[in-house]
Amino acid sequence: MIIKMIRKISMLLAAVILVSACGLPAYAQWETGTNAVTTVAVLAVSDETYTAETYAAAVFEQVNKARTDAGLKALTALDTLKPLADLRAAEAAVQFSHKRPDGRSCGTVFSDNGLNYSYAGENLAYGFTKPEELVKAWLNSKSHRDNLLSGNFVSAGFGYYLNENGTIYCSMLFYTAKAS
Repeated sequence: MIIKMIRKISMLLAAVILVSACGLPAYAQWETGTNAVTTVAVLAVSDETYTAETYAAAVFEQVNKARTDAGLKALTALDTLKPLADLRAAEAAVQFSHKRPDGRSCGTVFSDNGLNYSYAGENLAYGFTKPEELVKAWLNSKSHRDNLLSGNFVSAGFGYYLNENGTIYCSMLFYTAKAS
């Protein structure tokens, strides 16, 4: 518990230093092989209040509606991806990038946790206080839409991190297990 708290405090301090030094980037994209990764950010204000759980549920509902409207199967929320997506959301608050704060690719979040994949991807965002605005922005961005509506992905995990300034950071990890 204490170690976890120290890590969170360290991450928050690093985020403050990063923002003070160079600001947060508004958009970044990375894609290679079967790894598909995209990010988007916008600052918004909302008079609605969500918990991390209700925010995630609303995002999943809207993403799956978009998928079924496109004739695709809904994504299954994979419990093992949730803590990894939460981790990536927290890491994005430190360094808004598809590179992890330690400099490695975001795809290492899967391999570090023993998840071998045929297909994996990541969407990142920050500043969206309304889930519907987040999903709308992802659907209006070709690279994000490609991840959301990829028939290659069967499972996903949604991560949510609220920093000390009240900014929401989100990560959606997409995953298809590698056949044994």
